[in-house]
Amino acid sequence: MAGPLEGRVAVVTGGGSGIGLATVRVLAEAGARVHAVSRHPDAALTAGAVAVHAVDVTDVEAVERLFAEVAAERPIDILVCAAGTNIPDRRLEQLSEAGWREVVEANLNGVFSCLRAAMPQLRESRGHVIAVASVSSV
Repeated sequence: MAGPLEGRVAVVTGGGSGIGLATVRVLAEAGARVHAVSRHPDAALTAGAVAVHAVDVTDVEAVERLFAEVAAERPIDILVCAAGTNIPDRRLEQLSEAGWREVVEANLNGVFSCLRAAMPQLRESRGHVIAVASVSSV
């Protein structure tokens, strides 16, 4: 029996751990062809049809190459932006300028880069975007 997402293509950033990895597994089990994107793609991604991509969402050129590669197969239907980072000294009185920029680069600019690169495919497929945020992001 086919899953409810059979024939759909999903890209999940942050797909190597946490919420991203859990999302990869759920989408794959539902029948989607999933592209798991992670800086550290060491996780055991065994559920369904999962392609693993070692991409850092802060690398704009790598993000653009990733979405071009995926589009060559088939336009994506689902984009889940779950990649993010955090730093130990995140309280405002501790936060340095460099720490702030590190978090914003991954947690905000990474989402923007993925959305911008994926938007032509999402328009073509009339797809969906899910952005995951955390109360720990700053």
